[in-house]
Amino acid sequence: MEFNNAIKYIKEKHKGQKRKQGTPYYLHPVEVSIMLKEKGFPIEYQIVGLFHDLLEDTDTSYDEILKLTNSEIANAVKLLTKEEGYNMSEYISRIKRK
Repeated sequence: MEFNNAIKYIKEKHKGQKRKQGTPYYLHPVEVSIMLKEKGFPIEYQIVGLFHDLLEDTDTSYDEILKLTNSEIANAVKLLTKEEGYNMSEYISRIKRK
């Protein structure tokens, strides 16, 4: 998936969602993606940054992400997805193990 298409996708999926400040929600994953780019991470990581909130905050499914990208990206997004009632230290430990 091309980066610009990924941005269009998240804009549609996060349509109508706002951050606490009142800004459109999709700007948050765009900012994460930009930080990853500035740190020298490849495009796959940047797309994970764009997609990191899709599973927990939209109706997007893992299978949709898999069809749009690949298993590496889809699995990384799943890894970063916080489940309801998650424990932050367990969440971070799970990520560190990968």
